[in-house]
Amino acid sequence: MEYVEFTFNQKINQLTCKWYLKNKPRLIHLNDAKTLFRELTRTQAPYKIREIGDKQIIRYYNVNRVLYYQIERNRKNAQSKVSRQNKFKRQVLALTSSLAAAITIFTLSNKILASDKDVKVNDLKKTYSISNQDESLLADNYFSNAIYYYEPFAEQPLSQENDTVTDTFDFTYEDRSLSDRAETTRQYTEVITKYAKMYGIDPNLMIAIATQENTIHSEEINNSGALGLFQIQVEGSWNWVGKDLTAYNHETNNYETINVSLENLYNLNYNVKVGCMIMANYLQYCDYNIPVAVQAYNSGTKTKDLYDEYQDNWLYYREELPGDTEYLEHVFSFIKKDNSLITVTTPENNDKTIKINNNQLANQLDR
Repeated sequence: MEYVEFTFNQKINQLTCKWYLKNKPRLIHLNDAKTLFRELTRTQAPYKIREIGDKQIIRYYNVNRVLYYQIERNRKNAQSKVSRQNKFKRQVLALTSSLAAAITIFTLSNKILASDKDVKVNDLKKTYSISNQDESLLADNYFSNAIYYYEPFAEQPLSQENDTVTDTFDFTYEDRSLSDRAETTRQYTEVITKYAKMYGIDPNLMIAIATQENTIHSEEINNSGALGLFQIQVEGSWNWVGKDLTAYNHETNNYETINVSLENLYNLNYNVKVGCMIMANYLQYCDYNIPVAVQAYNSGTKTKDLYDEYQDNWLYYREELPGDTEYLEHVFSFIKKDNSLITVTTPENNDKTIKINNNQLANQLDR
């Protein structure tokens, strides 16, 4: 079933809109959501309103998918328009620096720039207030002064639970944190925790990665050429065997380099150590952007290239990556709700923390 969901979080003063296609959320820029909301109200689409904690949730059903494609076209057209405008502005600025009548041209260009009142695609940051007025006024109440969030990783106020929280990652996926697979992998908690902390990674994250990778340690090389609990690549056109691997060791306070040995990878401790060093490598390579680094563990360095190209919209383009394009959700689905704060530490001993929210709203709303 497809539906559109508007969530108003009164506690952190945030408004978001998601379109669920085959139960997979697509975040909608609320410039577009404003028009969408009015259209749904006008056509009297069936809806439910629920309050869960500090969130007021309005879910519209039986929404015509054509509206979604229209929104996507509008978004891409807006991005193209902004790109053309920026190109024009650069040309004007270059011209002002080269002409003798610089003062006159500069004044003219300022007037042109000042008159440009088009809202950029990622022009966010406004405010809104929640009202208890009649439901028929919802569109005006919520959108007259709405926060516009488009990024999947919209910056949040610092959490009261942990004052180093820099991002949140919202996703909707089956919670597998209490599954048999998750319980099986927890037998390796001690060894995973040892090496995860050694290389500055949250043990809960590495346990979740191990669960997704292979669940148990095995001495068999699979059809993809991967070996062990963390599925270290040992065969194929590119593999780790004989390669130098470097990561910062927080116990010795120095960078550590090892030459990856196939023989040693059959050993559980060494396999876990290498897995944690690889993840530490990806974290540093991805500037400690935890979701990007987690996806990179499966898809490689092309993940960072994708992020560099699309920035906060990179999640929508993961079909361009090799491997499991939903690897991120698969890993996070093994993390318990109580462990939703994931922290990694840089070589400078700075903590980077992300809060993971698995939005199991479908079950809650329909109860």
